[in-house]
Amino acid sequence: MAYEATQKGNPNRITVDQHVFPRRSVERFYGTRGGVDLYLSKQQKCIRALAKHDVFCAKRAWIHRVESGFMADIERRYQEVAESIAQGHKTTIPASDYQAITDMFALWRVRWYWQDRDRPDQTLKMHKPERSLSRDMQEKMEKAGVLFTRPDGAFPVRQVVGVRIHLDQEELAHQMAGRAWGVVRAEQGQFVVPDTYGIDAILPLSPTVVLAWDCPDKTISREAVAAINQVAFVRHRRYLFAECFEAAPL
Repeated sequence: MAYEATQKGNPNRITVDQHVFPRRSVERFYGTRGGVDLYLSKQQKCIRALAKHDVFCAKRAWIHRVESGFMADIERRYQEVAESIAQGHKTTIPASDYQAITDMFALWRVRWYWQDRDRPDQTLKMHKPERSLSRDMQEKMEKAGVLFTRPDGAFPVRQVVGVRIHLDQEELAHQMAGRAWGVVRAEQGQFVVPDTYGIDAILPLSPTVVLAWDCPDKTISREAVAAINQVAFVRHRRYLFAECFEAAPL
């Protein structure tokens, strides 16, 4: 879908760079050098990058209210759980935390799907609005979560995408509800993170920990880490990243 820029200076502070995989989750993979090792598939090259790199973001693909509302709430609840595991306060996941993880995984998957769907603005069969809304008013309405149409009767496709992401996330989370998430730790080596695992329900947490749906807690060998990294390599589309590729077996 085409990216629509905000007004100059973005006076209404609309979120433009929308992370598909959470920014805080990328930052948890930062090494002592700062940033992550990032492999860009299209360019077929590796670089050192920060979480703000464009490849990690959709460009105003859904409305601001969705980004700052239910998405932010899902990320907040998940990061509380993730930090507790990463810091060693939790070695297993209580049932009370399953939903927070399921919601985050479902959100990651549907954001990945909808991030660049090539769809035009939508037009309803209706009379044109009696008055045109200025760009400033449009942005104010978007920030408040109010849907609107343009002077020609069309409404921004990001409004549709925002609604679909919300509905799709709830549906996927409902399908996955009731199953446990296990903490899978690497005995040796590190995990790589793809932009998508495809059909596999794996949620990377840190260089040496991933969360796996319907899986018991376990510590796995370097060879098993390499097998999971192979899945990531096969399933990825745009990128792979890791704290350090040299430490991540394939």
